[in-house]
Amino acid sequence: MLECVYKIIPLLMSVLFFPLRYFSSFTNSTGVCSAFQSYLIEKKIYTQQRKHSVNTLLKCIYFTLLLTLFTSCNKNICSPEKEEVSECLGDILWNDLRKESTDYDLEIVLETIRKNSQGKREVSKNPRTILSKHLEKTSERETVTALKRAEDFLANLSSQKGSTIFLSGKLVYTILNPGNGPKVKKDSSPLMHFSEKDLDGEILYDTYKSNSPIRLELDGTILGFKLGVTGMQVGERREIVVHPDFAYKKLGKTKPNQLLIYDVTILEE
Repeated sequence: MLECVYKIIPLLMSVLFFPLRYFSSFTNSTGVCSAFQSYLIEKKIYTQQRKHSVNTLLKCIYFTLLLTLFTSCNKNICSPEKEEVSECLGDILWNDLRKESTDYDLEIVLETIRKNSQGKREVSKNPRTILSKHLEKTSERETVTALKRAEDFLANLSSQKGSTIFLSGKLVYTILNPGNGPKVKKDSSPLMHFSEKDLDGEILYDTYKSNSPIRLELDGTILGFKLGVTGMQVGERREIVVHPDFAYKKLGKTKPNQLLIYDVTILEE
């Protein structure tokens, strides 16, 4: 790329500075137009059309800007290695940023980095302490909101026909397909297919998709899952909705106060 720039610059220079031979014409009464007329007549491309004169002037301005651009960009050309390192740093910063918070203005973040790199801003004292306080407040709001959503969802589900309610509405299941085999005991390890998702529809686990049934020891699962599966018959398929209190509580599995929805099919007791 540099070779191309260096070849183009002399050509641009010749185009740009040839009219300077007529610089003295700028001092007469006819001004800039007289200078361009003198130049264009000698080159035998001048016409009486005003449009052509304007276009020529615009071309000169364009070439001047182009030369300035090439000159300034030449100082910032990166080697492939430097470009790759910069991109990797960008990826790392972005991943860290998403982990820290979703409540931010990206443009302000970028501008703050730019100012710091130019020495135009004094770095905040204890930025992580300040950020932690804001994150705690955000987390508290998200926790309260998630709990309200979970309880509203379960309350609505409990009022629907076909739903079976346990634990004062904190565990609700619906039989999708009945079974006719032995029932699952509370301390057994049944072979099953199951999927797990949250209220936002995010799939957390799915053996149906991979067609890989799994044998689970119920005593090693969360309380809501164990209670919801106990009593299922072989061949039965059931949807089990578990309140955060009987799942991963306030912390949640991937989000605060996360309601979990299971789709379970028992294959063997």
